Amino acid sequence: MYYVRFHLAKGQHFKHWQITAPDGSKTFHDPTNVQIKMFGCTLHNQPGTAARINAGEIDKTVCAGVECEHLVVKQLRCWHLPAPGERVFYNPRVTPFWRDGEGVNIDGSGWEQITTMSSGLFATGRVAEHVLSLG
Repeated sequence: MYYVRFHLAKGQHFKHWQITAPDGSKTFHDPTNVQIKMFGCTLHNQPGTAARINAGEIDKTVCAGVECEHLVVKQLRCWHLPAPGERVFYNPRVTPFWRDGEGVNIDGSGWEQITTMSSGLFATGRVAEHVLSLG
């Protein structure tokens, strides 16, 4: 699986997309020059760390990202709008979880595709969650 997150550590790759490949290698991509399409995705979060950031106890600590089965990185000549989808947000200073446009907690949700557009993420094809039947 690939793991994609927005890199916020100071330095050369500040505010770049970081992709960790299944073999552990990392690449960094300037969001103004590329668009990343991810397939078979899950939104990951470390709730304890996110809650501590939200409470102001700690600062910039890696605690969230998108895990995906495969992805494509395209160099941009112009923006390719993602398929009509839902903008998903993550900023643990605002809320300690992934959220949709209505502020609903969507931690751990699965998506057929998530596409970057600059520093934003747009998700399409929400995967139905498994419902436990008690009958």
